[in-house]
Amino acid sequence: MSKLRNWYDKQTNISIDYANVLFDESNINIINETQFTKYNKIRKWNSWKIFDNMRGVWVLLKIIKM
Repeated sequence: MSKLRNWYDKQTNISIDYANVLFDESNINIINETQFTKYNKIRKWNSWKIFDNMRGVWVLLKIIKM
């Protein structure tokens, strides 16, 4: 986000709108193993804290050039 802010500060005629999208897929029963569930068992992947518990926040950005 800091890189986006630095880029935005250098621009003219730019507007940024955003929405936070909360998600929680931790209660979904996993029937078939997927590549994601395989990666999630790897400690290095899991320690990055990238959707490791299947819940989090996405930030949806809309960049408008006027």
